[in-house]
Amino acid sequence: MSDTPETDAALYPMNGVDIVWPEFARKLERERDEAREAFVIATDQMVVAQCKVREVSKERDEAREQAQRFRSLHYSHLGINRSASWFPWEEKLGHE
Repeated sequence: MSDTPETDAALYPMNGVDIVWPEFARKLERERDEAREAFVIATDQMVVAQCKVREVSKERDEAREQAQRFRSLHYSHLGINRSASWFPWEEKLGHE
């Protein structure tokens, strides 16, 4: 059995050549165009999501830098060495 039974059903032979009915060919074209449009929409959404991730990552990094500055200033004012001023997540990230 063929793996394209719908196409096989739409074929008709003409002078030894298999020809697909126009209605079926149009249906395939419409389905192809719908699939392309869905792909473009999904791709656009993925690009937007990636931009948002970059933006949020940048904001996170900026917040960490500000926290580092604040912590350094605060602990230097208190006379505590820097190693005593780690935030909980920094050890996991391997910051020094």
